[in-house]
Amino acid sequence: MLTFPVPYNPTGIFVFTDLDGTLLGHHDYAYQPVMPVIKRLQSLAIPVILNSSKTFSEMSEWLERLGLEPPFIAENGGVIYFSSTDSADKQLLGMDYARICAILAKLRLEQGFQFAGFSDLGVEGVMQATSLDRASASKAMQRAVSEPIIWLDTPSRLAMFKVCLAQQGLQLQKGGRFYHVMAHHDKANALKWVVEQSIMPVTPSESAPNGALQSNLAQGVFAQSPWVVALGDGGNDQRMLEQADLGIILPAANGENLAKTKVSLFLAKNAAPDGWSESLQTHLIKPLECYLNRTSE
Repeated sequence: MLTFPVPYNPTGIFVFTDLDGTLLGHHDYAYQPVMPVIKRLQSLAIPVILNSSKTFSEMSEWLERLGLEPPFIAENGGVIYFSSTDSADKQLLGMDYARICAILAKLRLEQGFQFAGFSDLGVEGVMQATSLDRASASKAMQRAVSEPIIWLDTPSRLAMFKVCLAQQGLQLQKGGRFYHVMAHHDKANALKWVVEQSIMPVTPSESAPNGALQSNLAQGVFAQSPWVVALGDGGNDQRMLEQADLGIILPAANGENLAKTKVSLFLAKNAAPDGWSESLQTHLIKPLECYLNRTSE
């Protein structure tokens, strides 16, 4: 049963994408090269759904810059928002931020773990760690269900930290810039939720012979509906990429690219933002245009 409206997707094709280091340049947050591809996908009624570790405030701003519409997924799959202006219009999948911070403070006190979370860094520290300006850093700190941290302890202590988090119902995910402390949700879970709410069962067409199934764009091009494309570069994107029908890995800024664990995963030739545009042009838009040209003849 739906609690909030999720737009129906008649094409059956979805594009889910991470932001930093995937759609946006890792160091300069450049995005202009992606705009023609976004507009072409919009002309085909294919939704581009942001799926990031960023907060509601940050992502609302990026939706406006990129000309995108809700829904969008924030804080590593912890929250699905259905409005870019009302943060209460959401599906919450994660643990409350205040509770996460309280657990982290307790673990630091009891176990002596050395790390710095956004709540520890303050605006100045977040600015330094992210290269964001003051306003953007403030938005990055307005969190709902996750705490990014910089690990300052040893690798062996990190393993112990993960065990302690698990005992509290939390997990640690490695992103492109930070580790993220959060409940047991991820981008893949949220992707699945959105897709399931955005599709309708294909029903027999009244005009089709012998009750043949009415075809949508995904079925016509890929012989499957829904057809999900996902793009990412960090460890917190791995399961999202593996769950998608086509997963595109963007080269990581640190040179440690995600593993191609399935035949459906591809490594983009270039880093973001150019690699994002080039990969979607090659793997999605060209097949779509070939199909549309063929069927219009």
